[in-house]
Amino acid sequence: MKEPIFKATHIVKTFGPTIALNDVDITVYPGEIRGFIGENGSGKSTMSQIMTGIYTRNSGTMVFKDEEWEPKSMMDALNRGIGIAVQENGTISGDSVAENIFLCELDKFSGVNYFEKERIVSLSKYFDLNTNAFDEIVAEFNSLANKGKEEFKNYSLKIKAEVKRLLVELKLKKKIYIEKENASYNEKVDALYLNTNKKLEESIKEIEASNLGDASKQKTANYRKSLLKKEINKNLSFIDLEHQMNLEAINSDSKAIRNLGHNAILKIKGDHLTGLDHVKNFFLKLIFGKLVNQNKMNRHAKKVLADIGVYNIRPELPMGVYDIQNRKLIEIAKILAKNPEIFIVDETTTALSEDGRQILYKKMEDLKNQGKAVLFISHDLEEIMEKCDTLTVLRDGSIVAELTKEEFDEEVIKKAMIGRELKGDYYRADFDSSCGEKVLLKAKDINLNGRLFDVNLDLHEGEIVGIGGLSDCGMHDLGKVLFGAIHPTSGLVLTGDNLDIEVKNELIAMKNRIGYLPKDRDIEALALNDSIYNNIAIASINNITKAGIYVDKKAESEIVKEQVDFLQIKCNSSSDTVRKLSGGNKQKVALGKWLGNKSKILLLDCPTRGVDIGVKQFIYHLMNDLKHQGYAILMISEELPELIGMSDRLLIMRKGTIAHEFKRSEDLKQEQIVNYML
Repeated sequence: MKEPIFKATHIVKTFGPTIALNDVDITVYPGEIRGFIGENGSGKSTMSQIMTGIYTRNSGTMVFKDEEWEPKSMMDALNRGIGIAVQENGTISGDSVAENIFLCELDKFSGVNYFEKERIVSLSKYFDLNTNAFDEIVAEFNSLANKGKEEFKNYSLKIKAEVKRLLVELKLKKKIYIEKENASYNEKVDALYLNTNKKLEESIKEIEASNLGDASKQKTANYRKSLLKKEINKNLSFIDLEHQMNLEAINSDSKAIRNLGHNAILKIKGDHLTGLDHVKNFFLKLIFGKLVNQNKMNRHAKKVLADIGVYNIRPELPMGVYDIQNRKLIEIAKILAKNPEIFIVDETTTALSEDGRQILYKKMEDLKNQGKAVLFISHDLEEIMEKCDTLTVLRDGSIVAELTKEEFDEEVIKKAMIGRELKGDYYRADFDSSCGEKVLLKAKDINLNGRLFDVNLDLHEGEIVGIGGLSDCGMHDLGKVLFGAIHPTSGLVLTGDNLDIEVKNELIAMKNRIGYLPKDRDIEALALNDSIYNNIAIASINNITKAGIYVDKKAESEIVKEQVDFLQIKCNSSSDTVRKLSGGNKQKVALGKWLGNKSKILLLDCPTRGVDIGVKQFIYHLMNDLKHQGYAILMISEELPELIGMSDRLLIMRKGTIAHEFKRSEDLKQEQIVNYML
């Protein structure tokens, strides 16, 4: 049996009177992906943060690689072998992407390291030559008892000879690589036209079967054709760009081989410095000691991102220009660049698009195959059961179950998590899509800087409209436009009794009882260092201000108390800071802000992201209750089961447009929807 790589015994952690972990034992083995699951507040994140030096434990012991484990900080833990992608924001918005990746490591690009020593090696995806000889030569040199100048010279010549050999071999292979790339390019272009023509045929059949007049049918068909033409051109530009990058990579393989040789010579040179080297290093420290070579740092950051398969992020740009999913990918790249023995993934997949998830899943599997370990925290049972080899279930700070792959059972896991069987329906039990006639919010011909194209939708009283698609389809942008947080390039967002009020900004939206729950909860929805009280009350201030001068504190307190009680927010008091809450309770605070404001139009972007199954069920039931009270709800989600389970109408977006609309139906399946997303 394998020896564990990490073992924690009798771990106890308290926050004031709250016991977060109670006598917890955890063992992690090399070559496994261990799932970590439990309700919000069960202790999953607390344990992972103790493992990585974010929190200290009250008592208990930890051993990592047969040594006592006492990391001083998250960076200390990462540098020593345990890295964590935290649940929410793990990056610094004001710093550049490269500065985030090399946080606390800027000395790699200043002083004696200001100029490039070890060179970056980026090989094309077609490169299939064996480069192990470089490592073998270095290992052979390091095994020598005597490593003098003569030996260094001889082994340097061996490395140079290997470089020449590989360059000759590459010259013969290069033509094959280019042929493969051209074939791949042609295949993608053919598939694009084939799929587009298929969509056009289906669209024309749909138009012909409609009740439109001949003129309207022709006009609609022409409009659909123009959209598909735009889609082809846009996709072609991406395919062309990727093709060009791949050809450039093939042409740079020879440079990469030379860089491999250069780096191998550096390795055998090691710490042996000549007198000239000492003089050179003295002046480098003197002149460049406080300067950072930004270009060098950006090149290395680009390589770190490319190593996990991310090519569309510019290292020199501020982190703040990127959305939550790209920030998560940057965080993952930073951690994996350190080659950790244990990689902790704390509810990260909820922030990622499908492409991002596939990148993460592949890297998790790679670590497992390398004999390393992954601790995978997620609320998605299907994901946990598919990706994990073993599973640890926590409830109220204690471990209540340890399961192997063969023992995985959805109902067993649910019951272990919450200590009871879930009662009642999870999603809506009805398939009645009826709603009020009155339109409470209307989007008319919305366009947004190449991200949204002629989007139209009506949101009725007593209706839940779902919007789904791939993460970059434009649905998240649409949510911000509807709330007035982003002004469209053209088009109108209208509300009011007669749809005569244009939603130009957030203030107008709030005055007209429109509430918006963003996907990036911790950054855009909550003031984490402020109290629950202030976070809930803030949206209602204008409603309870007397004579525009002072706030009615009694009314304010009643609003907050009502929401804390109604939403069952777990806290010692409403004066607790939001940062201390679990993900599910944070989400309830964000919802309470708008319910306390009596917002009748709710724009919910990924409302169940990062919450456990119990809180998910609570939110679904709440949405259904609000629907029957006449609220209008727009739910944006990347989770097809909840879109199918909750929506009266489901709009699927693709490339910034509404590609298809589905009515609520017992027969609606995910497979039907996916065809319109891709």
